Amino acid sequence: MNSAIKNNRSPHQVSMKALFAFMLLSLLFVNVCLFFAGRVHLGLFAENSAIENVEVSFLILGLFTFIHGLWFCHTTSIATCGLTICLGFVLRELDIEEFDFANWIIFLGSGIGRNVLLAGLGIFSIVLFLKQMSISKLVDLLKTNFAVCIYMVFCFLVLSWLFDKKVFSLKYNLIFEELSELNAYFLIFVSSIIYHFEYKR
Repeated sequence: MNSAIKNNRSPHQVSMKALFAFMLLSLLFVNVCLFFAGRVHLGLFAENSAIENVEVSFLILGLFTFIHGLWFCHTTSIATCGLTICLGFVLRELDIEEFDFANWIIFLGSGIGRNVLLAGLGIFSIVLFLKQMSISKLVDLLKTNFAVCIYMVFCFLVLSWLFDKKVFSLKYNLIFEELSELNAYFLIFVSSIIYHFEYKR
């Protein structure tokens, strides 16, 4: 019976492994291209530049994909955690007060209002996660492709922090920092899509 189950799962596992391999190779190629482009045009990686706009775009796509998952996926605590993280990074990358938004949006998107909003969403997400998760479900979650994506997100965010703090004395610290963030935010978007496949109702 175990061999039958293994055989039934193998096509899906193989396809996911192939997809991950293709994605990582594509990321490597894009990173190399952007690195050499950044050496010539460092402005690509400046504040509010093209690269930062792409980063925010990935986060917004991830945000709406997780919101969509609230209606079409089970274990919605994962979606609430995901959308809270996406929103937090969006508000970190964007200076909301510089946009021509209503005052209440600017209040919720900056300063104390932002902190209260994210704290409230964070507490709600954690409570919901603890309510929906058992030990066995958590162990299963940690083995999913979704979790693998999150592990990679964490690694890239740590790298970004290290480059930002100039732990590494490299000539192109800014480029490596922004590329690390770009990879992390892209993988957050990818994880939101994988969540739909693995937790579809």
